[in-house]
Amino acid sequence: MIELKNLTVRYPSITAVDDFSFRFDAGIIYGLVGPNGAGKSTMIRAMIGQIHQYSGEVLINGQLLNRNRTLAKSLIGYAPEDTNLYPYLTAREYLSFILDIRKQVGQEERIEQTLNLLGLSDVSGEIVMRYSHGMRKKLSLAAALIADPEYIIIDEALNGLDPLTLFNVKSYLTNVSRNGKTVLLSSHILELVERWCDIILVMHCGKIRGRFTRADIETKTAQTGKSFNELFIEMIRSDPDT
Repeated sequence: MIELKNLTVRYPSITAVDDFSFRFDAGIIYGLVGPNGAGKSTMIRAMIGQIHQYSGEVLINGQLLNRNRTLAKSLIGYAPEDTNLYPYLTAREYLSFILDIRKQVGQEERIEQTLNLLGLSDVSGEIVMRYSHGMRKKLSLAAALIADPEYIIIDEALNGLDPLTLFNVKSYLTNVSRNGKTVLLSSHILELVERWCDIILVMHCGKIRGRFTRADIETKTAQTGKSFNELFIEMIRSDPDT
């Protein structure tokens, strides 16, 4: 599991994450939603060790991240919203490089499977510099999944994927979660999160404002006659910190 205990991240003019505590357990797909500036990406970057200055604790499998930063690198696959790839490598070379630094050499079959999953097999020999924005997003996702990590964190990286690729990725992540992986999806696409994630966290002003299962949402929408989008907007607007 990954556990956050009283995580607080402050910048000079704002508290981006405010006393955030939560435990992400194995075998569950979590959704994280919230308006821009809610603190979602900051919280995730602290979880994966990209932000070092914070108060509170981040524990991965019971070990403090700030005492062993290799934990995140070895156990977490992370796909950010903004792609940051090596432009002069081909997709195949890039995925091979990821496996090398993860000490998983000789995984050609794994590379082929991941390229097929993301629909990149036909362009796997082209250098990344020639890729479209959508193709780069696919490769960024492939890099997050290639080493079969214990935790998969996707921060707005599904936005703009074509329907077939999105279906394939959803099916893959559903299957691996059933086999004990933990998946965290941060997205502005509320319908995707509502229909797919097991537990949904609503974040606003650096704090958790709501925690829902799919069953909770079905009950609330049936009782109120309102969509999850409408309930989400009401929750944010009624927040006293808004």
